[in-house]
Amino acid sequence: MPAVLFGYGLGALIGITIGGRTADRYPRAILGFGFAGLLITSALLAFAAAHLVATIVLVFALGLIGFSTNPALNSRFMAIAPNAPTLAVSGNISAFNIGITAGPWLGGLALTAGYDYPAVPAIGAAVAAIALALWGWDLIIQTRQHRAHAPTLEPTGARG
Repeated sequence: MPAVLFGYGLGALIGITIGGRTADRYPRAILGFGFAGLLITSALLAFAAAHLVATIVLVFALGLIGFSTNPALNSRFMAIAPNAPTLAVSGNISAFNIGITAGPWLGGLALTAGYDYPAVPAIGAAVAAIALALWGWDLIIQTRQHRAHAPTLEPTGARG
């Protein structure tokens, strides 16, 4: 188990390094890739939990993909609230802490209810699906706002 947790931590270190280097250039792409990757990786882990090698690889991937989104999330929060970036990022950190608390609680509820261990990453996949849906909603909102503020060209001769 310590080796698996080391693998998760190594994946997280690599992920946050990659995410930090690319978040400014491709924030939305990193978030979309990250949330979709977490959904797929968690779902695969739910199905492959009985296979040691697959579990080790997928736990590493969870750290890698999950932590790659952190810098992009912070950037997105700062973009949403440019006049209060510190407050925005503190809200993001608070959301992380809620997730750190809610994840094990939900997993514990599933295990207490009699579900096997694969239910835990299945819950993670469901949470990732919600994150992916919220990312899509944010994309739609941003696209609409961009279109509303895009300059329109008047045809020549339109002025009187």
